[in-house]
Amino acid sequence: MLRPIFMAIVVSAMVLGGVLPAHTDDRDRDKDDDGNKTGHRAILNAVNGGTSSSNTAHGTLQSQHATQDAAHSALTQQLTDIQAAIASLSTGGSAQPRCGAGTEARRFVVSLDDTEVCDNTTGLNWQQNPDSILRNHADALTHCASLVGGFRLPEVKELISLVDYTRFNPALPASHPFTNVQSDNYWSATTSAADPSFAWGVLLSNGLVRPSGKGSAFFVWCVRGG
Repeated sequence: MLRPIFMAIVVSAMVLGGVLPAHTDDRDRDKDDDGNKTGHRAILNAVNGGTSSSNTAHGTLQSQHATQDAAHSALTQQLTDIQAAIASLSTGGSAQPRCGAGTEARRFVVSLDDTEVCDNTTGLNWQQNPDSILRNHADALTHCASLVGGFRLPEVKELISLVDYTRFNPALPASHPFTNVQSDNYWSATTSAADPSFAWGVLLSNGLVRPSGKGSAFFVWCVRGG
């Protein structure tokens, strides 16, 4: 009677002994699974962290590129402004195109600020409204050189280019837009070859060309270009 009971106890112990190790192995596998999951999460975190860093770096580069574009645009605008200012100075402050540019078939074109007239037959720009002050030859040269825009006293051939010998008082083309032009003598910058103390002048009442002593008092009509 006792033997069967004893054997049952032994068998149960053996069974229990076999079951417990099996449960221990399962826990170890669970631990391994947890470790694998932890490692997998670490890899994902590393990848995601790298991607995030790459995105951040890319965003920084885009920002730098945008800043460089803005700086380039600002410099381009400054250059445009400087070029416009230089062009304005070269035309005496007017925004008029170069003489002969975009003026169709008209001979005389008045600048936008009404200070000078382009003659498309010669490419010269003349004062639209020369003053009425009489000057000797030296003062005439100084006066024109002092004007803004590169003006000068015209050569005699340039002054003659405005004369219309079919007209009188003054001998200028009928379509001319000039004001305050006197029917009197005007200095040229051309010195007489026969006598350096004389310079050529043009009488604008009839277009007469003749030399006069440089101390004489004539009117002055300044020009630029050519």
